Amino acid sequence: MNRIYINNNYNNNNIFKILFCGNSFVGKTCLIKRLHTNNFHEKLSQTIGIDFTSISYNIDNKNCLLRLLDTTGQNKYSDLILQQARDVDGVVFVYDISDMNSFQEIENWQKKIQTVSKENIQFTLIGNKCDLQDRQVPKSKGLEYAESNSMNFFETSAKDGKDISKTGGLK
Repeated sequence: MNRIYINNNYNNNNIFKILFCGNSFVGKTCLIKRLHTNNFHEKLSQTIGIDFTSISYNIDNKNCLLRLLDTTGQNKYSDLILQQARDVDGVVFVYDISDMNSFQEIENWQKKIQTVSKENIQFTLIGNKCDLQDRQVPKSKGLEYAESNSMNFFETSAKDGKDISKTGGLK
């Protein structure tokens, strides 16, 4: 699938809101920036509240707009995140493969989101930073969690771009 920039020829059926959530410093912003610009940004400031990025795609000859909601991992913004989660089409839970705590917190993020989200939204679990050597979370653990919760799963690296096109839940 090629990313292209297109006019605002969208209808409501072709606009998808996808929420990225997980602990602070797991790389949510870097993943979104990589998706948007196909570049890695080493020095990004921490997200405060929620940031929005829109990306245009042509999928099956239809103009689609992905609205990616980049959330902070700070608990003090939980209410703001949950307010946005009510109206999303998909959620991408992100953890850092070199930080076991970030993986263990995915269950808490999922429970919070499920209390307010629509039924039948798509969940995706991403293990980020797979370019790092100091892995704490085995890939099998991520896959097991995803399968037991009916989620898509894969590992990626915002830094080197591995499998980055899957990040928006497009595949």
